[in-house]
Amino acid sequence: MELDNIRSQIKEAMIQGINEVLQGTEKSVTLHYVRPNNIVKYLDTVGCDSSDDMDTNGWSWDMWLYVRVNDVWYQIATDGYYQNSVEFSYYEDRNNEEL
Repeated sequence: MELDNIRSQIKEAMIQGINEVLQGTEKSVTLHYVRPNNIVKYLDTVGCDSSDDMDTNGWSWDMWLYVRVNDVWYQIATDGYYQNSVEFSYYEDRNNEEL
């Protein structure tokens, strides 16, 4: 039972953090104990309409993925070797590209 409670708290914190970035109250959030695929699954429920292929780099398991929600680009990034967290952020460079 306690493990289910912890999982529920992690999911609630993930949803709250993502929504803060989507609503523009935060530019970026660090989400602890969350897998990138859980972020993508949640984003699918709130209108994620596109994502690029996941990129990786180096021995430390660097990973980043760009997703678009309501025509705004965001980045999901992590370093699996050094940290147990994922960064979800507004991707300013891509949103400022000229079309």
